[in-house]
Amino acid sequence: MAGQDVSANLGGMLSQIGSAFGAAGRTAGQGLMQPITTAFRPDLDPTNAESLRRQAAFQGSIGDTEQQRLFTIQAETVAEKQKAEQAKQGQAAIGRILNKDVKDVLQDATLTPEQRDAKLAELQRSIDQTAETYNLPVLNTADSVTKAQQTYTTGVLQRNAVTDRQAERDAREAAERERNMLRMFTSSISGLSDVNRINELASQVPEDISYEARQRADYFIDSLQQKEDRRLREASVKAPIGKLNATELMPQSEAVPEETKTYIDGLIAKFNEDADALNKKLEAGQLEYAGQKQGLIQRREALAAKISGIYLNNVDDAANEARTTRKLIDNRLAIISTREPSDKLIKDTQDIPGTIRSLSKEEAIRRIRNLELISLYNAFGQEVPADKVFYRKGDNEYVLAGLPKPEKEEAVKRSELEAVSSSQIPQRPPLVGIGGASPTQSFIPYNALDLNNL
Repeated sequence: MAGQDVSANLGGMLSQIGSAFGAAGRTAGQGLMQPITTAFRPDLDPTNAESLRRQAAFQGSIGDTEQQRLFTIQAETVAEKQKAEQAKQGQAAIGRILNKDVKDVLQDATLTPEQRDAKLAELQRSIDQTAETYNLPVLNTADSVTKAQQTYTTGVLQRNAVTDRQAERDAREAAERERNMLRMFTSSISGLSDVNRINELASQVPEDISYEARQRADYFIDSLQQKEDRRLREASVKAPIGKLNATELMPQSEAVPEETKTYIDGLIAKFNEDADALNKKLEAGQLEYAGQKQGLIQRREALAAKISGIYLNNVDDAANEARTTRKLIDNRLAIISTREPSDKLIKDTQDIPGTIRSLSKEEAIRRIRNLELISLYNAFGQEVPADKVFYRKGDNEYVLAGLPKPEKEEAVKRSELEAVSSSQIPQRPPLVGIGGASPTQSFIPYNALDLNNL
């Protein structure tokens, strides 16, 4: 019938026709058969495996086994290519789901853990359907979202580790830069006797070291004033020699190690004994030689300069330790304020022990951050400042994790995923070392925040 492929029934028809022409001779029969064969041959699409298979079947039906074999081989080759291309298209479609849709869900900070789980499950179903559509092994894609989640988690952990190390390096490098600037400033004023010039130089230092530079300048100015006061008191020939005072030479003695203070106290005691002995001779008019008093005065000033140098070196070490600690805390606060905890950690934190209540996602995040604060400040032997606590009005008090509630609403607003700036760090005496852990040790964050399962 018109429009139908009748090539499948052609074999019997052609066989009958061939028998009818047997007596007429092979050559004449073949000549007549050729146009009939061509007329019944199915349409051929060399890029379609099914078309090639129909052609192979046709060739077999007319007895041409060699053409049948060749078309069969070609059909299988095209089929393999089509199958590979179909698999490639399916894998590309699944890749788009994993690389964009799944990633978008994992990065969406507005989702609750439950919402995220539901969306990921939906995407896994979409991947399974895509695998079926493109004839891909469903078992190979059954846990694609889980694997993508694990890969993403590993990437988050690696990026967090890089961020943490970089923040620590930045803190130490910034502290060292400030230390070097302060040393240069100290060197520039140490030999000056002009108070106005000292003040001028102190006003020109970068803001980062302005507080410490001002303290250093005041120390030198006080030393100059004390030296001038001693000179005026000792101007007359019989005036007694002034003694050295440890408090004047080391106004922040807490920055000096006990062993060093003991050494300095010994130097001062020895000089003061010699000064007492000379003052008795002065009073009795029994100096042993001319210039004996002036010699002891010079010895005193040299000793005062020596002690001042020892003191300033120790103050510099203590100040750098305190400076490094502040910067490590500052940088870590910025990370704590912005880093999103894992879904698993949020879920584990939401339940309030001993009650049937639970925290919201936002409350759980604030509690996690408060626990991180406790770990951070404990590492440096400090208490968590109230204005650093993550808390919003109306939060369950379990959020506080035992920390004091912020007193001001302005401090409360800080908890809204905002990075901590250096301006939020409270004023401190910069020349005094901070007790507790040394800033040369790396800070170990709250161990529950390892994002084991995102």
